[in-house]
Amino acid sequence: MNHMNTIVLFGTGSSSDKVNHLINTETNRVVAYLDNDSKKQGVFKNGVPIYHPSKLVVMKYDFVIICSIYYEDIEKQLLGMGINSQKIINLYRYVRTNDVLFKLLEWERSKNIKILITGMSYSRYGFDTDTLKWNSINLSFNSQDLFYDYCMTRHVLDNSSEGIKYALIGLAYFSFHFNLSLSKEKHLVERYAVLKWRGIKHNQTKFIIGHERMRDLFVDDFLNKFDQLDQNVSFDREKLKKEQKDLAKLHSSKDYPKTVKENKVHLHNLVKLLLSKNITPIFVIHPQAKPYREYFRKDMVDEFHQIVNDFKQKYKIEEVNLFSSQKFTQDDFYDVHHLNTRGAKKVSRILNDYLK
Repeated sequence: MNHMNTIVLFGTGSSSDKVNHLINTETNRVVAYLDNDSKKQGVFKNGVPIYHPSKLVVMKYDFVIICSIYYEDIEKQLLGMGINSQKIINLYRYVRTNDVLFKLLEWERSKNIKILITGMSYSRYGFDTDTLKWNSINLSFNSQDLFYDYCMTRHVLDNSSEGIKYALIGLAYFSFHFNLSLSKEKHLVERYAVLKWRGIKHNQTKFIIGHERMRDLFVDDFLNKFDQLDQNVSFDREKLKKEQKDLAKLHSSKDYPKTVKENKVHLHNLVKLLLSKNITPIFVIHPQAKPYREYFRKDMVDEFHQIVNDFKQKYKIEEVNLFSSQKFTQDDFYDVHHLNTRGAKKVSRILNDYLK
């Protein structure tokens, strides 16, 4: 009989449910949860006890899996407790820091690609590549800014641009004010280190050992399923409206003139690179729900339109602006501001009309 790993999950929120769905139960068994919140300790979740993290020191277990977007702080906490780093599984870090590598490996295996897609999370979830009329590859990532849009595109096109006809450049109204390296998610910059490697295939040994361990712990295709699980959540409509209002206020509160200036240069470089390869760029602004639209700062919207109009005039670029489109309802979103598969299919069908 194969060894059954005993697993402890650190965290009891929705992220722990997400991770729990990905665990390979044929070879792994969850024996406990940990939570820093004293109100959650001493009860059971899914028939498994919830303990204070200090309990881990006296427990017998094989691995502790961090189930939180605050994985950096939790990892530091565990190491500070003297937990062996080889027993700590940081799934969120693993996925978020290796997703660029996996995407570039996918690019090397792809054939007959005619469409490149860039952008942040709106583009990552807001296009359905199976619905687009031609083969495409989505180079968008959560919190990717315009500088890394350019870096990703340049890396791909330096290897091969043959057959590519269009680039769908996803933009948000706050894109010009956003710099990943200066944001609270600046740790995600490390995922782009792969762009400095001389050969992707040659350097796969840098993550193979860690990947094999992940494959033992989690179900097949867990990397793709990691994001797909987000789309299976249900939500309180009234609470969602408030969150959309708050998020709109947060996004439109950015005011970074220097970053705007820098991002205009990055977008110019991206557009010029595409045109030099005879690739047609199309700007795409994804739809948002009504509460988000109503509370987004108007002067930032006006600034965005002025910048984009300058690009459109100079380079003769088409813009597909779906921000206020009445074709989308709340049923097309899987969370506060990201489209679900249904919404992504709608966007892709609209874009097909622009792909000649």
